[in-house]
Amino acid sequence: MINKYLEKIKKILVENPLIPHIKDRLIFAAWIGGIILFSSLLWFLTLNTRNNILMNSVNQVLEHNNSSLRLIETMPGAGSHLSSMGTSFSADNNRSILVFSFIAEGIIFPCIALINEDGKVQDFIALNSHGRNILSRVSPAIIALYSRRIEGQNNE
Repeated sequence: MINKYLEKIKKILVENPLIPHIKDRLIFAAWIGGIILFSSLLWFLTLNTRNNILMNSVNQVLEHNNSSLRLIETMPGAGSHLSSMGTSFSADNNRSILVFSFIAEGIIFPCIALINEDGKVQDFIALNSHGRNILSRVSPAIIALYSRRIEGQNNE
């Protein structure tokens, strides 16, 4: 009885040319889904390592610029706290620092925002020489826009 049904299924699969195409597309979709799942898991599981590499790189730039400011550790809840702007770190003197990408004059450059205990942005520091040149030419309205956005997300 079961053999009859299996033979009918085999006959349908052999006679219908649409079935192999659907099977091939499903296999392709499964491969794409697997790659996306693997890459998202890899991105999520390497968050601490990426934050440590970022912290070390920023500390090297600050040391090269003869700044006494140093990043100490990632802020608790930094993955969800200011995730749309950048990564939040704690620094000396009970300040926090947000490392993010500043976009001005069509150029993206790394920048840090010094945030005081009240959650207000004190200053922006560009992390490269080209960014310092651009940051000095940026209008105060754009600086205020970035400040409000950072302070608004910091209060949420």
